[in-house]
Amino acid sequence: MDETKHIDKRMKVCFLAPGAYPLLSAKHSTYVIGPDVLQVLLAKELVRHNFAVTLITFADGGAPVEYLNGIEVIKTCRKSSRASLLAKAFHQLRLAFSIWKALNKGEAN
Repeated sequence: MDETKHIDKRMKVCFLAPGAYPLLSAKHSTYVIGPDVLQVLLAKELVRHNFAVTLITFADGGAPVEYLNGIEVIKTCRKSSRASLLAKAFHQLRLAFSIWKALNKGEAN
């Protein structure tokens, strides 16, 4: 049996937009900033032009990887708000490693 693997020859682009998930999923959010809005608009336009787009964002429940509007959405750990200084430092390290892992998973060109 011939097992041929599909090779995607599209240009791959990866965005890091921590607050963009509500914009893609149509969920209500009280915290959306301009750069996230611009990255979502650009990502949608690139998908229309046959680019493979990955967007890395903070976790907002659900599956760790979703496909919304033709965009692969990889979720990293959630931002912590109230914690001790040591807990915040640990969280920053965890966040940095989870973003690095997600960037590798995005496989952008």
